[in-house]
Amino acid sequence: MGKNKKLKANVFKMVNHIRLGLILAVTGNLQVAAQVIDYSIQKNWLALPQVKDLADVVPVNTNLKDQQYAALADVFFIHPTTLYKTRHRNDNLRIPSSRRITKAVVMNQASIFNGSCRVYVPKYRQSGLSVQLAKDSMEKLKSLDSAYSDIKEAFIFYLNNHNEGRPMVIAGHSQGSYHAVRLLYEFFEGKPLMSQLVVAYIGGHAITQLQMDSMFSSITYSSKPKQTGCIVSWQTLGENAKADYFTKDNWIYIKGTNRRVEGLSRLCTNPLSWDTATTMVPASFHLGSIKMTSSKKTLKKVLPNYFQTHIENGFVIINQPKGMMFNAPLKNYHIYDYNLFYLNIRQNVSERIEAFITKSK
Repeated sequence: MGKNKKLKANVFKMVNHIRLGLILAVTGNLQVAAQVIDYSIQKNWLALPQVKDLADVVPVNTNLKDQQYAALADVFFIHPTTLYKTRHRNDNLRIPSSRRITKAVVMNQASIFNGSCRVYVPKYRQSGLSVQLAKDSMEKLKSLDSAYSDIKEAFIFYLNNHNEGRPMVIAGHSQGSYHAVRLLYEFFEGKPLMSQLVVAYIGGHAITQLQMDSMFSSITYSSKPKQTGCIVSWQTLGENAKADYFTKDNWIYIKGTNRRVEGLSRLCTNPLSWDTATTMVPASFHLGSIKMTSSKKTLKKVLPNYFQTHIENGFVIINQPKGMMFNAPLKNYHIYDYNLFYLNIRQNVSERIEAFITKSK
């Protein structure tokens, strides 16, 4: 009887695989066809303020606290690409390695905001790294559109069920920032929601002058630490870094279309000074980095005064951090864009929210 049950189970599994394979053959995208995300279900969020999750974590040996219960603003955070070891065009939310990395990202990045914001982080069918690095631009854009459709649904659900007119911070990293730019254009620019926008942190992704000129007029590019209703963006490299993907092949969203960033003038904010000047900012302005961690649900100790920075060709350039705390082949610190400036961002978002509320009175 045991063997028969096992046989039936295997046959059932095989039939399901065949069925899904037929869906894939017809649609070209298993994830899009097989799954619709219901954001009224709690498990479809990586972080919610009323739930104990990894966005609640604070660094050890500090006085920092999770203050979401008293926060006067919300952050809608869109995580970066974490779908690495697969050829899936889009995530199906069941791939173990992707789920594990995504949870670590929430702890290392989204937790920055828990001192002054209620933190909302949706799961979504992110575009896979293999597609983003491929030469087939149409396949890449289809994949990004599929991913954005989830972000859009999650944001609409958040607006209708959680926001209640509160000030909002939009934040993302890498692919998440790509989607955040589109969200800003479709929901905030020239629309009533603009009155609730504190700031958008576009980490690890290019913002160009062309985007600001052609897409945004009510949303400005930030040049001051306490400016509101604006975009902040940065991408982190070491001195003499090699980063052709980010300087040439990176795709940006522009008003319903997409194009490569090569040849465009990019904007950049220095996260130590929160302005756009190209002058060197000393390490004394650096409040603290957090070493990236993916285990034990604990953030490492704060590392202050760790490096100096300056802006060059639209990138934040840092001198080599001491030791091996931030291992970066080719001096590309992309995955550390938030960790390197952890306390500076945490303080800045609090200051901008305070400025926004004061101005709104």
